[in-house]
Amino acid sequence: MQASRGVWAAEATYPPSTDLTLSSERLPWTIWVKSNVHETVHVADVLRCIYRSLQTPVTDEEFAALDAGRSFHVHAAYRARCHRCQTPKEYEEEKKVGVRRIDFLMGRHMFAGLSASLRDRASGTWILHIL
Repeated sequence: MQASRGVWAAEATYPPSTDLTLSSERLPWTIWVKSNVHETVHVADVLRCIYRSLQTPVTDEEFAALDAGRSFHVHAAYRARCHRCQTPKEYEEEKKVGVRRIDFLMGRHMFAGLSASLRDRASGTWILHIL
């Protein structure tokens, strides 16, 4: 299903916000959202920032901070992502990049929305829900 332009251009929060911080129990870092175009954050800004953040390669330090069980599953998600590549060239390029932040989701990629964090409401932190 494709969203209309009106959905992408809608303000992401009410009341409108100039920036957002997203956190998820599945990710060990936060995602900062700021609009490149508007004064307030729109739905397209949120989705763009989530996508860009999840495509970021993981540093050796970030990967080393994982416990053994979680590092096994993250690495398995990385291998599975590489094996989904369509061409040998694409496969080799993905292998060179290595583990990306999206691999920390371990195959769970469905955006399930945002909710206001009751604990961090004053800081503008929102909870990123992923299924």
